[in-house]
Amino acid sequence: MSALEQELLDKFKNLNETQQREALDFVRKLAEKDAEKPFDWDVWLERARQQRESDRKKYGPNHFNVQEILDEIREEASEWPRKS
Repeated sequence: MSALEQELLDKFKNLNETQQREALDFVRKLAEKDAEKPFDWDVWLERARQQRESDRKKYGPNHFNVQEILDEIREEASEWPRKS
């Protein structure tokens, strides 16, 4: 049993019966919520495409992309003076 599991059990044991029932209901709802709605990569990818298109309309096609920004940061970082 992990430390987190042990802490959860310890906290749960310190609750009165009503609080324990409420906590159990809460945990059940969390489990149901996760089971009902698995992550959908297709939906995420479509949202990313829409955001990219929105950014292109707003900033233009020649705007920096993430890779260009990272490359620029790395290049500048390699030129920084080193502290000895």
